[in-house]
Amino acid sequence: MPQTKLDEFAFVLIAGVAMITVLMVVWLTPSEPLPLIEPQTILLEVEKGSVEETYLWIKSKATNVTLKASGQIKNWVTFDKNYFNVLEETKVTVKFSIPKNIPAGVYIGNLIVKSAGGEISIPVELHVKPVSYTHLRAHETSLHLVCRLLLE
Repeated sequence: MPQTKLDEFAFVLIAGVAMITVLMVVWLTPSEPLPLIEPQTILLEVEKGSVEETYLWIKSKATNVTLKASGQIKNWVTFDKNYFNVLEETKVTVKFSIPKNIPAGVYIGNLIVKSAGGEISIPVELHVKPVSYTHLRAHETSLHLVCRLLLE
């Protein structure tokens, strides 16, 4: 008789563990697949003080899409839309506002695209160059020219 009660307990215990496992799989499986994002990496050459635009294409159905930036570039990035749904394809404008007072160099970060299907990280590498004198000279007036010649 005691062996029967032990067998019943083991059966109930195994059934309970199996049910919990099935429920975890169902609850933790995303309701939709990860969206397809292009480009998969962003590499830009930029100048101090410039504003550069590029685009992200979200190319499959996605719900509750949110965008954010991380890393060294996180405060330089804005998106033309955030918190939206994608039926087939959506283009998002990404603006990088490069500060004037940073040293030239390489700055890295990520654009994070999050949806009901999960999260995708797009690596970003910005090569910040010093301001081009050629570019500045195209806008200089005679007063600027005098100042530049005095400084040189």
